[in-house]
Amino acid sequence: MTRPLTGRPGTGVYTRSVTRGSSISPARHFPAAASSIPTTASVEFDARPGPLNEAVKLTMNRWLRVLEREAASAIKNGKIPQDSDPQEIAFTLNAFAIGANCHCRLYHDPRALHRAGRAMATVLAAR
Repeated sequence: MTRPLTGRPGTGVYTRSVTRGSSISPARHFPAAASSIPTTASVEFDARPGPLNEAVKLTMNRWLRVLEREAASAIKNGKIPQDSDPQEIAFTLNAFAIGANCHCRLYHDPRALHRAGRAMATVLAAR
């Protein structure tokens, strides 16, 4: 559902990949409507036990692990301060992305994606 990250992790590729993905239309980076599938599935199946719930959790956990690994690599390479928490960074970036996706889909407002991209960049720069 997503393009693989390219380049050495933690060398700015992480920041550009995350913020670029949220600061422009997902349709330019993802297959049609695929960018909202994990968010939609999370909302639909978060309180419904069963195999779909487990599949959604597995997918979201994989995505969060990717973000955590990239954040840890950025810390190791000195792009983010040593005292940063990779899990917190992953959670925060994912929260911005989910919020932007929901706002964009509900209100048909692509500016939400730009706002989320700026918010992500601000969070990463403040670290």
